[in-house]
Amino acid sequence: MKITNTADYTLPLPQEHSVNVLLGQSYDSYSVKSTSASRENIPFDAEPFRYISAGNLVTGGSGGFQPGAGPFGKMLSFFGSLRYNYKSKYYLAGTMRADASSLVNPLYRWGYFPSVSGAWVITEEPFMENIKDQVGFLKLRASWGKSGGNLPGGVGDYQSYVSPTTYVNVNGGVVNGYTPGSFNNPELKWEIQQDYTIGIDATLLDDRLSLSLERYVRNPNNLLLQVKVDPALGYPRVTFLSSTPTSAKWRPKAGTSRSGLKTTPAKSSVTAPTLRSHISRAM
Repeated sequence: MKITNTADYTLPLPQEHSVNVLLGQSYDSYSVKSTSASRENIPFDAEPFRYISAGNLVTGGSGGFQPGAGPFGKMLSFFGSLRYNYKSKYYLAGTMRADASSLVNPLYRWGYFPSVSGAWVITEEPFMENIKDQVGFLKLRASWGKSGGNLPGGVGDYQSYVSPTTYVNVNGGVVNGYTPGSFNNPELKWEIQQDYTIGIDATLLDDRLSLSLERYVRNPNNLLLQVKVDPALGYPRVTFLSSTPTSAKWRPKAGTSRSGLKTTPAKSSVTAPTLRSHISRAM
């Protein structure tokens, strides 16, 4: 089940100013439903006898419903964004998102993911008028933001539980009992990825050549790593917090238009990078 509510409003301001505000709330709940039944003495393996109702001996039946089940559980989220531009020349945007997941220890249940970004369209400045034929569009942009990542696969990753089991003893008798289902780690938290980006976009030579150069730095933290342990300990696995080295790369792009065909540069915009946090399950 998923419920999302948003309110979007653009402020009535003079034409050279544009301010947009977005507020929202969402609720997600992942549930598991199951039904099983069995009968014997089905007379024929053909229509209309190949259905369970054709058997005259009921041998079993069960059903179940588990709200908030893994691998996604339940999540409550609040989010918002503020975007401003002045004369399509200066852009500024910020977002904030707060998420609470049932799969994380209540001490660390809430994750907070802010972001901010800005851009300057240099070709809208008066001092660029004399070179518009050579530089049709030039924009400088930068952004910073945090996003939430992989969540534990179930509450058992931060809270221990046992599972029923059956085995045969040395005398051949059947013994019913319980075995550990997980080795808990109460320190599990949200994975957080922090990104820094700075870039420049341009179209040159009467818009026949487009160039883009971007530098980004990615810094992941609190990554979840599932490790198998010795079966003799009685636990199938344990989840640890880990980290990976910060990565930094340049991303250049270039393109050309057909000779003699003038292209119009796309409208400039700035988008804050983490309005929505990505939730996935690592298998």
